[in-house]
Amino acid sequence: MKKLLLILIMTLSFQSWSSADDVEDFQIEGMSIGESLLNYMDENIIIEKINSKSANYYPNRSFVVFTYKNKSFKTYDDLGIVISPNDKNYTIHSIEGTLYMNDCREKQLEVTNELKAFFDEKNYNFVSSPNLNYISDKTGESKVHYEDFYFKDSSAVRVICWDLSKKFLDNGHANSLVVASNSKFFMNWIEENM
Repeated sequence: MKKLLLILIMTLSFQSWSSADDVEDFQIEGMSIGESLLNYMDENIIIEKINSKSANYYPNRSFVVFTYKNKSFKTYDDLGIVISPNDKNYTIHSIEGTLYMNDCREKQLEVTNELKAFFDEKNYNFVSSPNLNYISDKTGESKVHYEDFYFKDSSAVRVICWDLSKKFLDNGHANSLVVASNSKFFMNWIEENM
């Protein structure tokens, strides 16, 4: 188990964060917001994904999010990708890498510290919101921890740790660590519409 944890830490530590200058250069499994999803998958597969039962649409079908898994992923178990279904270029507006793991708080803080060292602190406001009640759990037993980087251009990077109660875990949910990168366009849309 210690060997597996060491491999996981080493993998996360060598993400391609060292070469990025801003949020659009920040990569998750080699993908960045602002890029065309067509660079990574065939249009037929994208259409299949956005029309699948597991895809979730935002109000007015402005955006759709779906899960993408690939055996070549080096760090994350899967990605959540947000695109506009009406955009024929399929621009990535949000991408989140998910690691399914228990006790993710320590790893969350480690990733957050790496991002603080990577991003120029003059370009973002940092907000830490640990130990919040998960809104879907009325018992208050499930917690969520947010470490947020809000950039001056309205884009954002979030590091989220889900620490769910046994009841939620038994109902098919999973504890996870999520690293999400959100475009300014998507963040502005969320602010205006959600």
